[in-house]
Amino acid sequence: MESVREKLGLNARKICQLLMVDPSAWNRWTRPGHTAPPHIWRALQWYMIVQEKLPGLSPQFFIERVVTKVEKVTEKTVERVVDIPRETDFSSPVLDPDFAAHLEERNQLLNQDLGEIRQQSQTLLTQIETQNELLKSQAEQIQRLKMTLVVGLCLCFGLVIGLLSYQVKRANTPAWENLPSVEDSAN
Repeated sequence: MESVREKLGLNARKICQLLMVDPSAWNRWTRPGHTAPPHIWRALQWYMIVQEKLPGLSPQFFIERVVTKVEKVTEKTVERVVDIPRETDFSSPVLDPDFAAHLEERNQLLNQDLGEIRQQSQTLLTQIETQNELLKSQAEQIQRLKMTLVVGLCLCFGLVIGLLSYQVKRANTPAWENLPSVEDSAN
């Protein structure tokens, strides 16, 4: 890229102006292992071809044209601002009646649109609040179901543990202790 810049006869700052890029981008692209985007290569190729076809045309021509155009636009803007009469009262601008009517009509339409948007947003807020309340009640129901499920599982687990311990106790006791006693048969 540096060789192309040298062939064009521009310093790094001017080539950046010509390509309309930031100088830091040019520095990054010229580092080893980095390359410029394809559109930059195409622009450089185009400038090289133009220079070959029109040898008397220097790269400064392109830069000066841009600067000259910007200067002309700036001068015209300044002239328009200076040409405004100093006596104009800026607090009460004079408007064409048709334009003022058009502005008033647009203002009314915008106010209507704003009113509709307010109504729609209020409706949406109401719907959101309703949905939030519904979600909250559903979350509470789910929490109650979870608690009921946990209590039920704990009871089942306790029952299973009780039955198992009863079976283990019964299995570990001698057979004559499992026989009903006289007192049990009387009842």
